[in-house]
Amino acid sequence: MLQIGENSMDNDKDLALKTFSWIFHTANKKGARPLKMEELQDLLLTDVIDLEFDPDQRSVPRDILAVCHNLVHHNEQTGLLNLYISWSTNSSAISQSLSRLVI
Repeated sequence: MLQIGENSMDNDKDLALKTFSWIFHTANKKGARPLKMEELQDLLLTDVIDLEFDPDQRSVPRDILAVCHNLVHHNEQTGLLNLYISWSTNSSAISQSLSRLVI
């Protein structure tokens, strides 16, 4: 779960960048399929230094999607994640969303 506090904005950016990295990394594999939300939650835990896998420390799907500023779509029926950037999407809206992550 996201920590609230002074570093909350940094945590949000870190979570968003890790989310995008995992989605891109898994999409570039031969025979790739979209990640499922539960898989992403587990992958995000792999960056934790603690050697124990604690499912209770998973990021909440709502938080993952919120920090990605609607650039990631979660199909709740299938559990699959996809990047949600279409050519018809307003490019300034995409730029604004991405700028929130990079600042």
